[in-house]
Amino acid sequence: ILDRSGKPANFLSLYDPIFTQPNDYNSGGYTGASIKVDTTSGTGNIIFNGDIIITSPDATFAGASPGTDEFILGSSRSVILRSGGNIQTVNIDTFPDPNLFPKTGQTGPIILQAAGNIQTGTIKADNFGGDARSISLTAGGNISTGELRAIVSSVNGNGGDINVNAGGSFTLIGNIASFSPSRAGHITLKAKGDISINCPNASVCIESFAGGVSGLIPTGNSG
Repeated sequence: ILDRSGKPANFLSLYDPIFTQPNDYNSGGYTGASIKVDTTSGTGNIIFNGDIIITSPDATFAGASPGTDEFILGSSRSVILRSGGNIQTVNIDTFPDPNLFPKTGQTGPIILQAAGNIQTGTIKADNFGGDARSISLTAGGNISTGELRAIVSSVNGNGGDINVNAGGSFTLIGNIASFSPSRAGHITLKAKGDISINCPNASVCIESFAGGVSGLIPTGNSG
C-alpha cells in the first residue's frame, strides 16, 4: 500500500482487511479491524513501516467456524501475518482502546510466521477485565523483537501464552511478561542458534507469575 509518491502509506480499515498474494506486501502503519496478510503462496516479504493497532474484531467474519483464521479474526482483535519470506514490523498492539472505560475488549492472538526472518518492535496482547491472549512467533531464520507482553491488570483474566520458535537465533530487546492477579501464561523460547535477552532490569527480564491477590503464590520470574 503506497502513497502517490510511491512510499509506504498508513491506512485504516473498518472491515475485511485480508491480503493474500505471492509477492511482497509493503505498507506504512495500520489501524483498524483484525488483519491478516499471507504471502506463503510465494516468497513475498511482509513489511509494515509503522505501528499495527487493532481496534475491533472483523465483523465480516462474525460467526465463522471455530478453528479457522476467520474465526480468530471475527471474534477478537487479532493479527495474523504469514510470509513466504521475511516479516518486518514496528510495534503491534491488540489491547483495547485506552479511551474506553472500563478497558475491556476482545483482545485476540498475535500470530507471526515466516519462512525467513522476523523483526518487530514491541508486541502487546494485554487485556483488562478479560484474558490476555497469546503471542506466537515462528521463523525458519532469526527472530528479533522488542518487549513481548501479554498481561492482565485486573483480577478477572489470565495472562497470555508467549511462544517463540526460531530456526536461527532469537534476540529480545526489552522484557517478556505474562501475568495477572489470577494466572500467568506459559513462556516458551526455542532457537537453534543463540538466545539473547537485553533488558533494562535483569531481575525482571522474564516475568510469569500470579500475584496481587491474597492466597496466590508467584510461579516464577527471572529474578
